[in-house]
Amino acid sequence: MRLPVRVRRQAEFVLAKFCRERIPRAMSAQVRLEYDVHGLTAVLVERRPTWPSQTLDEEWLRIPIARFRYSVDPSRWTLDWPDSDDRWHRYQFTGAKTLAGLLRAVDSDPTGIFWG
Repeated sequence: MRLPVRVRRQAEFVLAKFCRERIPRAMSAQVRLEYDVHGLTAVLVERRPTWPSQTLDEEWLRIPIARFRYSVDPSRWTLDWPDSDDRWHRYQFTGAKTLAGLLRAVDSDPTGIFWG
């Protein structure tokens, strides 16, 4: 199953804006934020060059930050966080019901679970 077209467009707009605004352009050679959308899921990832520093994108590390899952019924998003073994767990500390609200929770990260 795929995201409804309207929901996908809105999700990509919100995620792209978040990624642009979170990392200053001057830092783009050192760290990037990106997202992937597959099916009903969007994953926010941090990208960093391997050490010693590489220049090719395919050699950059992909570090999962947050996963957003869309439920068609009741038409809402949920937020998951990855543990050190890359298993996902539901994030329960927000009352947000929209993707933008969940991104605000990831950005503020009161528990330190997303950004360390």
